[in-house]
Amino acid sequence: MEATYGGKVTLFLGEGGLKTAAEGGVRRSLSCICATPSTLACPCCDIINQLKAIKDKDGPLFPTGAGGVCTKAGVTAAYRSIAKQLGVAESVAQAISGHAGRVAGALFLTLSLIHI
Repeated sequence: MEATYGGKVTLFLGEGGLKTAAEGGVRRSLSCICATPSTLACPCCDIINQLKAIKDKDGPLFPTGAGGVCTKAGVTAAYRSIAKQLGVAESVAQAISGHAGRVAGALFLTLSLIHI
């Protein structure tokens, strides 16, 4: 992972999560949007802040409460639980899939007028 404030963060993703370039990770980058007119949180700076907050620098970027790796099923369950707590109908909450983060992220960047 490479990261700089005001610049960009580059993640190397592969099956099972973050990888290194040498491990065959696919490069994905997010540019800092702090200088744009957007009033939304900057995903680039959020990742940099997360890196500072995690205790195990060799562990997962977004660990479980116990410090382990989040599973797709676990994240999906968390999305569904949050939806229910926000008053979303049970049938709609159960339709949330493991791709919800991708969809929400793409919508966030599009609505922020960020080229993706």
